[in-house]
Formats: sequence, C-alpha cells, structure tokens
Amino acid sequence: DGAAAEAMGWETIRNNKSAIPVYSLLYKQYFLAKKNDDAERVLREKLSNNQDSPDSYIDLAAFYHTTSNVGARTQIIDQLLAKKSLSSQAYLAAAGFYNAIAEYESAKKLFQEGRQAHPENKLPYFKGEISVLLFQDKKTESLRLVETALKEFPKDLHIRTSQGFIWSESQDPARVDAGIAELRAVI
Repeated sequence: DGAAAEAMGWETIRNNKSAIPVYSLLYKQYFLAKKNDDAERVLREKLSNNQDSPDSYIDLAAFYHTTSNVGARTQIIDQLLAKKSLSSQAYLAAAGFYNAIAEYESAKKLFQEGRQAHPENKLPYFKGEISVLLFQDKKTESLRLVETALKEFPKDLHIRTSQGFIWSESQDPARVDAGIAELRAVI
C-alpha cells in the first residue's frame, strides 16, 4: 500500500542519504497526489543531504517553477551559483535550467559568465549559448559566436553543425551551399 511504500522510502533515505532514485519516487508520489508541501519536503531533504549535486538544486528550483514560486526558485539557483565547490557545474546546470524554462536571457548571461569564470572549460558554455541564441532565432549573433568558438574548437561537431544549420538558412545561395556541405561533412 501507499503508506507502507512511503514509510519504506523515508527509511531508505534515513539509511542512505544519497539514494537519489528514492527521493525521486517519493517526490513523484507526492507531486502527483498534489501534496506540494510533502513534495517540497522531499526535495529539500534531497538538497540538504546532497549539497554537492547540482541536480538537487535544479530539482528544487524546477519544483518552485512549477508552483510559480519565482522568489524561492531564484534563491535556490543563487545558492547553487554560490557553491564554490560546484562552480563550473553550477553555471552549466543553472544556465541549462533557465534555457529549459525558456528564460533565454538568464541562460545566455550564465553561459557567458561561466565561460569567463572557467576559461579552461569554455566548450560547453559556447555550445549552450549558441543553442540559446538559436532558440531565440538570433542567427547573426549566433553565427558570430559560432565563428569565435570555431577558432578555439575547429573540430567540434556540435559547433560545426550549428554553423552549417545557420548557413543553410541564409538568403545567400553560396552560403546555403556551404551550409549544406558543412552539414554533410559533419554527418
């Protein structure tokens, strides 16, 4: 029965604080039953017990997003970004979260800040920002960023694919041909 499964879930968490699938099951059970206070409690417990996991922050922020609690959502993302031990992962996770909820300007800003803060790990930040710009249909800006990224990562298939895609949608027939050729080369 549901009460026994719930009790077993909490017992498992008491004995193994990193049992991520158990948190997920309990959360899903509460959320689907519209027990938001209990759902939040599970995610807060998950975060409390797994503070070195960016996903723990993102899951709680996503819950606050679905419950329209923007202040709490922002606070959790700020906590993630302040976590020094997760710095590079934190920027990527937070930017990816904002991208997923279509807050593109926030995502773009975090991808840029992450690239500045972690120049040793620029590639995922370039890819993320390029994706955001493409979602926003900012092809000129995305092409500039693609060209910048290609100077440092000329063999990266994701960036080359982005370039081919942008060129293939150009009004210039020569660019369209070059874009199609680039896409074929990548495939």
